[in-house]
Amino acid sequence: MIVVIRFLIGPTLADRVVALDLLVTIGIGIISIHSIASGHAAYLDIAMILALIAFLSTIAFAYYLKRRGKE
Repeated sequence: MIVVIRFLIGPTLADRVVALDLLVTIGIGIISIHSIASGHAAYLDIAMILALIAFLSTIAFAYYLKRRGKE
């Protein structure tokens, strides 16, 4: 996957964060498909928690970039 390469050697921190966010989103999709195929609804809870963590980490990173730009 090209996104793994971008995560490992991304030229900036922002590139790596976006690549990590995409990797988590792909993982959420895989977990959701597995949950539907296996019939275990608990996996959907895990996918929702991962989505929330990914969203909050992206917001935290944006806040970090904003604060870093002011200094």
